[in-house]
Amino acid sequence: MEFGLNNADNETRRVREEYEKRLKVMTDELRELVSTSKQHIMTVRNQQTDQKQLNALLQQLAEMNKLKVSPTSFEQIVSL
Repeated sequence: MEFGLNNADNETRRVREEYEKRLKVMTDELRELVSTSKQHIMTVRNQQTDQKQLNALLQQLAEMNKLKVSPTSFEQIVSL
């Protein structure tokens, strides 16, 4: 009888250890996914900001082309 309880205890211990290992792996993966998600959100925000700046610069360039501002005269204006 004692041998049967010992086997059951060993089986319980083995299952618990396996469960804890899996849980640790999943917890580590979750942390990595959360970190990656935060980084992705920051990258998207930066990309949106960069896109807005690019659009503004393209609009300024289009306006300068309409006014036929030469690059050298623009540089002189900016340096003032």
